[in-house]
Amino acid sequence: MGAEELPSKYWHDATFQPTFLYEIIWNLGLACFLVWLGHHRKIRPPGLFALYVAGYSAFRIFEETLRIDYSQYILGMRLNFWIALIGTLGGLIWFVILQRSGRRDGRGSGARPARPKAEYSRSGSG
Repeated sequence: MGAEELPSKYWHDATFQPTFLYEIIWNLGLACFLVWLGHHRKIRPPGLFALYVAGYSAFRIFEETLRIDYSQYILGMRLNFWIALIGTLGGLIWFVILQRSGRRDGRGSGARPARPKAEYSRSGSG
């Protein structure tokens, strides 16, 4: 792709970063790690999803520093950077809350108490 094929506003940039390639590599690696983690550690649901939200958003923080396309800027950083930062912190806080819930009652396993089985009458009216 020559400079004549690029929009004129990007002519000053020597190269484009393949951010979509970086993102798919990160997502596949993160998914593999989370599958491994789910098999080797006891994580309360939906803890793995919370970790995915945090991991994906953390990578987006890095990725937003590489991008050169148009975006709104707040405090010198792209709006997407701030949203990714909120997603990272939110995912981590969500994960911690999920893993700590259920331990306050002294059981430590996080298991919910069993619900009583409903009794059904077989009166024949049905």
